[in-house]
Amino acid sequence: MIQKLILMVKFQRIVSTLFSLLGLKNSKWGTEVIPNEAVLYRRIHFQFVIKDIQQDVNYKANPSAFVDYELSCDWNKYSTPQKSLELIGRERNVKGELKNINDFFICSIAVKEILDNDLNQVVRHDPKQNIPEKDGDPNNRAHSLIVGDKDKEDIERVKVRLWLSKMSKWEIFDEDRYEQLIKQRAEKSGKKKK
Repeated sequence: MIQKLILMVKFQRIVSTLFSLLGLKNSKWGTEVIPNEAVLYRRIHFQFVIKDIQQDVNYKANPSAFVDYELSCDWNKYSTPQKSLELIGRERNVKGELKNINDFFICSIAVKEILDNDLNQVVRHDPKQNIPEKDGDPNNRAHSLIVGDKDKEDIERVKVRLWLSKMSKWEIFDEDRYEQLIKQRAEKSGKKKK
C-alpha cells in the first residue's frame, strides 16, 4: 500500500514537472484580467512585521516582505483574508513541515494603488491547480502575482517596496499574538546562544 502511494506521488511530480517544462498549466481554471477595483491579499510572516512609530499605525508590513519579482497574492474575487490565511496551513515549508498559520498575518493592497502610482508593476491572475492536488501545494484559484523588479537594491526598486508596504492595510493582524511570537523567537534565540 505504501509503495503504491509513493509511486502515485512520484508520478504526480513527474506530470507536474513535464507540464512546467512545456509551459503548460495542469488546470481547468483559465486566467482572467484583474480589474482596477480588485484587492489582493498578501500573507506576511511575523518576522516581516515592523513597528512604525512615525505613522498613526503601530505595526506595518516590512518593505522586505515585498521583494519577489513575482510577488504571490490572492485575488479577492476568489478569496477572503480568512481563506488566504487558512490556505497557508496546507502548504509546506522548506523543511517539508506544514506551515503554522499562527505565524502569519494578512494585508490587502488595492490594485488601483499599484497601477496608478507609476511603480512599473503589473498584476496577473495565476491560478494554481494540480490534478490531483499536490500535498503541500494546495490548489488556489485566487492565486495572483504582482510582477516587476522589486529585488534589486537601487533606489527605484527600494521605492517600489516602500510604496507597497505603505499601501498595504492589515486585514488580519493581532498585536498581542505578534508580541508573543517576537517574545518566543527571542527566547529561542537566547537558548541557542548559551
